[in-house]
Amino acid sequence: MKKNILYAEILYLGFVYEKNRAYVNFYKLGCRRFFLLENFMWKNILNRMKNGSFVNEDEIFLSLFLEECRKNKEMKKCYNIAYEKIYRFKSEKFFRLEQEVTNGDNDNLIISLMSELVDEMLLIFNSNRFFIHENKIHELTRVLHNLPRYFLEERTEKFQDSMEYASLSFENAIKYSFFNMSDELKNKYCKYNI
Repeated sequence: MKKNILYAEILYLGFVYEKNRAYVNFYKLGCRRFFLLENFMWKNILNRMKNGSFVNEDEIFLSLFLEECRKNKEMKKCYNIAYEKIYRFKSEKFFRLEQEVTNGDNDNLIISLMSELVDEMLLIFNSNRFFIHENKIHELTRVLHNLPRYFLEERTEKFQDSMEYASLSFENAIKYSFFNMSDELKNKYCKYNI
């Protein structure tokens, strides 16, 4: 199994969670703190995904992820599926993860798009902490939430650890992402459109 599959599952769970929560309790201080914690984690994950090989820094990051899930109830609730899988992999000393993997052009394009969208989300969030632009945050999480599915593999005998969500082709991941964009975002990210 490739490490980017693990990271994509974490991103997918987080993006879907925030997409569904954007209008509910976003004004509460605790929710804002959790959102910032998630964004920091997402940025680290996307940086880790740029190098396809599993290295020592990945093991450290995944150990920190497990520790944060143990400490933070909301994080454990949101990322429980990934937590359990990473915990199993860690107990096996990550032997089932492929060590030497090179990202393809499509991989790098999706990672780059997700990085830019997460950066934009943080920029919107940090621009005015008193008035949160829930509509913009919701739009960005809608745009983001299907992109990690590109990295997921079909659930087969060989990949019993895969999430039950269907993977997406590169074309469909980009198409679904652009389908959820406003005209303003489509113009801004037109270099990613296929």
